[in-house]
Amino acid sequence: MSTVELPRVSDNPPATGLPRIFELLAAGSVLLVFSPVLLLCAIGVALSSRGPVLFRQKRIGRRGEIFTLYKFRTMRAGVDGPQVTAKGDDRVTLVGRLLRATKLDELPELWNILKGDLSLVGPRPEVPRFVDLGNPLWRKVLRVRPGLTDPVTLRLRNEEALLSAVVGNRETFYRDVLQPYKLRGYADYLDRRTIWTDLEVLLRTAVAIVRPSTAPPPSFAELTRIAEGTEPDESQRSSTPPVGISLRHVQYLLDLVVLTLAFGISYALRFDFDLNRRVMADLLPQLPWVLAIQSGALLLAGVHRFIWRYVGIREAKRFLEAAIWSGLALLMLRLYGPNSFFPWGIPISVIVMDTVLGFGGVLGLRMLRRVTYEQERREVASTFVPAAARRRVLLLGAGQAGVLAAKEILGRGDLDISIQGFVDDDPRKQGALIHGIPVLGSTRDLGRLVAENGIQDVVITIAQISRREILRMFELCRKIKVSVRIIPGLYEILQGKVRVTRIRNVEIEDLLGRDRVCLDEEEIGRFVAGKAVLVTGAGGSIGSELARQLARFNPSSLLLLERAEFVLFDIDKELRRVHPNLNVVPIVADVGDEPWLRRIFDTHKPQVVFHAAAHKHVPMMESNPSEAIKNNVLGTYTLADVSAETGVEAFVMISTDKAVRPTSVMGASKRVAELVIQDLAARRTATRFVAVRFGNVMGSAGSVIPIFREQIQRGGPVTVTDPEMKRYFMTIPEAAQLVMQAGAMGRGGEIFILDMGDPVRILDLAVAMINLSGLRPFEEMEIVFTGLRPGEKLFEELELAGEEISKTRHPKIFIGRIAPYSSSVVQEALVHLKRLALAGTREAICEYLNRLLPEANLAGNQKLHPVQQQPSEIAPPDQQVERQVFSKTSRSTDPELGASPLG
Repeated sequence: MSTVELPRVSDNPPATGLPRIFELLAAGSVLLVFSPVLLLCAIGVALSSRGPVLFRQKRIGRRGEIFTLYKFRTMRAGVDGPQVTAKGDDRVTLVGRLLRATKLDELPELWNILKGDLSLVGPRPEVPRFVDLGNPLWRKVLRVRPGLTDPVTLRLRNEEALLSAVVGNRETFYRDVLQPYKLRGYADYLDRRTIWTDLEVLLRTAVAIVRPSTAPPPSFAELTRIAEGTEPDESQRSSTPPVGISLRHVQYLLDLVVLTLAFGISYALRFDFDLNRRVMADLLPQLPWVLAIQSGALLLAGVHRFIWRYVGIREAKRFLEAAIWSGLALLMLRLYGPNSFFPWGIPISVIVMDTVLGFGGVLGLRMLRRVTYEQERREVASTFVPAAARRRVLLLGAGQAGVLAAKEILGRGDLDISIQGFVDDDPRKQGALIHGIPVLGSTRDLGRLVAENGIQDVVITIAQISRREILRMFELCRKIKVSVRIIPGLYEILQGKVRVTRIRNVEIEDLLGRDRVCLDEEEIGRFVAGKAVLVTGAGGSIGSELARQLARFNPSSLLLLERAEFVLFDIDKELRRVHPNLNVVPIVADVGDEPWLRRIFDTHKPQVVFHAAAHKHVPMMESNPSEAIKNNVLGTYTLADVSAETGVEAFVMISTDKAVRPTSVMGASKRVAELVIQDLAARRTATRFVAVRFGNVMGSAGSVIPIFREQIQRGGPVTVTDPEMKRYFMTIPEAAQLVMQAGAMGRGGEIFILDMGDPVRILDLAVAMINLSGLRPFEEMEIVFTGLRPGEKLFEELELAGEEISKTRHPKIFIGRIAPYSSSVVQEALVHLKRLALAGTREAICEYLNRLLPEANLAGNQKLHPVQQQPSEIAPPDQQVERQVFSKTSRSTDPELGASPLG
């Protein structure tokens, strides 16, 4: 074998095809199986004409190596003529025509594959005088091993017929026109070549041999345009003729090949590779029946529905099921089948080995495909982020979340992350390897590991890590001056909300983190699935999150009621994008507009109402107490009353911890709203009215966390009202989920109280947020104490003294057994509050709320003695007539209030 000098082409590696071991096994097996056919072909060639049986010709292979190609001789020996053959060439013998038509003349080329000259699939090798090493296409093609078949050859199966129509020198036409067409097709194929494209070409070749081609070869005009460079390259991409097969057919065939090989190997192992005539007489009749049973088991197990590149441990169960079914079937037939039916006499040891090898092999094929796919994806993606640009990180936590994170990062090459190792305090994991990544030590070794490995980031990958642990890790990383980041919560990952690779900086919400909420999703599903659900305040922090959570449970329609059109537009757009099949109905309305509410309820007929609309900003409501009354009290009554009259099944109102011993107008208004709900629950038993009380939610509009964040970004100072002020915090999703759960549990009249955990000191919150920004509190970022604002108190409470708090079946939801006010007191209070909201002063409103609520102590007002719950003591005698407007008989007759006292 000699070599010609091959000019340098490029530094890009050549395209990879079938594994070499696969080619050697396939070529050797075919030569062995078809040895009788080879002998018959040799005899036929020898009888058809004098001369050697084999045709030998010098061809150019990979890297310009010249080798000898072996084929069966199909032409008469000693006859000169052109090197290209056209249809009807009289030099071809009768036997040669048969061999060429069936491609049996190329069987000896399998020997070239064993020698390493050829591959099963690749560009066809050319004779040296037709190769132009100055052509860049030739240089590209010669970087890979030539092949026995290729997609261009399949396209040109009628090449001889094409050449027979050439007028003039056929070699010139071949060199100047046909060969450029081939070269472009080869180059295009190599650009997109994979193991699976090569397997597909093999199957297409097998089909093409037994079925004549119906696709016409490319026309002379098409070939000429390509040779002149005027034909678009995209035309080559569809150069393979359609032969009526798909990738699924390729997969079926590969499974049959593996099962066949497994059965043969099992017999060979059973008889010490002494496959004599008697053994083969048993094996061959049994093989079709075994293949039928095993293929049927695979089909019944649904194996062929799996996409190969995604097959994992979960799918492996199906292969095990199929193996057990087929193995038992063969064993039963072996033990209990009729003796007269010879094919079932399969040795038990062969059944066992064949089951293991066969089904292990078909699973192994799919795992090989997954490995190659992931490797290809990493290679492609790695071009986007060079290795030098990746940040060296340690993963803190080698549990389930850490394994998920490592697997996802390793599977993607487009992340700027290079994992150097795990850190975990579990002594059993020390020194272990997880996906090839070592566990280097514990958190005690973190400082040393960061220094030794040049670590830039420590990524917390612990599922449901506690606030205390995050604070400890954050402080530790701050001391050793390394950036600390975190992955999303494991629950969010498993729910498909975020990807594990969405690594982010530690936020204050992580430092305030709480245990994940466990929901009884079956109960919530019964509560809202298939029903029309209305959410008021749907554009707000709680209302929008409620809408997102409710959408997961497939309500028949989700009505979004909001009076601020911009935020309503945002949540409506988001829900339509995430849940395109959900019937989302945006409604611009005010909860105090009774006529419009009645029309909405008559049109859409909601069955469940979540009332989140409210004025919640404490200082703002101190300045505007009338608006707090109109929206939080009167609006709640209007909405709830309309809900009861139109047959709503359940009404859930969002309350607040500020309703407990209220010191603000906002808190007092929400406490009165609770009384309204309790009163309606007692009078309107057809609708289940409940209230849900909880504290601050992190990140909501106007809450302390966004304010602190804005102050830090602005350069300070950070303002804290009092060093000892404490508040309860929970995340918005947690609050929304517990509200849904409480609503599903409610039977009517309950005030549910959510477990808020431990209160957090606001000063500690400010210090933590400053630390997260990389600054030192009181040194680089000033903290200023401003004092309590009107209506604020140092500590919030979730229940009144003397309230009977009882547990529910949910560990985070309690019921406050709060004695309701009499219906007459509530009705009189509504009348009087409406008058005050329309015409009263702030002082009058605060004074009345103090009188109505014995536990209230509104700022700037002297606390009156607790009042008895009698109508005459709540409202002056001259308002006795107004109390009557809440009766059904007088609702439409009052000349001042019109159709409704709250309209």
